[in-house]
Amino acid sequence: MPERIRPTRCLLLVALIAAGCAPLPYALNFAKDNIIGIDVALESEMVPDTQTGITRSRVTLVRHFVRASEVHEVSAAIGTVMASTNLANLRLRATGTRVTTTRNGATSTDLILAPSQELRRLEETVVAALRIFRSNPIDAREYVVTPEGAPMSDDRIEAIEQFVPDESGVNYRPFLLVDPSQAEAAKRGTSQIAVRAIGVSIYQLGAQSAGDRLLWTWTGEPGAR
Repeated sequence: MPERIRPTRCLLLVALIAAGCAPLPYALNFAKDNIIGIDVALESEMVPDTQTGITRSRVTLVRHFVRASEVHEVSAAIGTVMASTNLANLRLRATGTRVTTTRNGATSTDLILAPSQELRRLEETVVAALRIFRSNPIDAREYVVTPEGAPMSDDRIEAIEQFVPDESGVNYRPFLLVDPSQAEAAKRGTSQIAVRAIGVSIYQLGAQSAGDRLLWTWTGEPGAR
């Protein structure tokens, strides 16, 4: 893999502090420059019309493969974007639901969100901020590392690699996963569901979605009102 020019560790630490970034909750293996799939996502709160409680879920903004050794720099880049983003102005409007079925026959319910101008602008800004960190694993599959240590299937690798542009920009279709206990309520009263963004996180993608691991959550206050 060719080397790229990076900020010094001192400047990176300053950027992390200024952006209000939390440290990674665990240490990735930096001995080898492995590749990981990441999901940069809005953390959201959804209140169904039944008022049975608040369900938290995430809304994917972008998926990429990046070097494990650059996750700190990726989080600094996201923190910089979020420092100038007012989450209170981010419109998350539910427009419907869909049921998806996995290969093993399990089903899940997704709440479809309208790709508002504000949400689309944030998605495109995040994509642009992470462009320099993007790694192509096609010729280096043996370096792809998952949280559970399982190999990642070719189909999943391709889906992550092709998220940009296949599911970004004009193709961006935001959604969030509905808790199974509230799936029926969501289907009956989509227009009555309130969704609001409360932060941004980075997840390491697993071989399957159930194996995703939280790497970092934006904790800075500027713009997160």
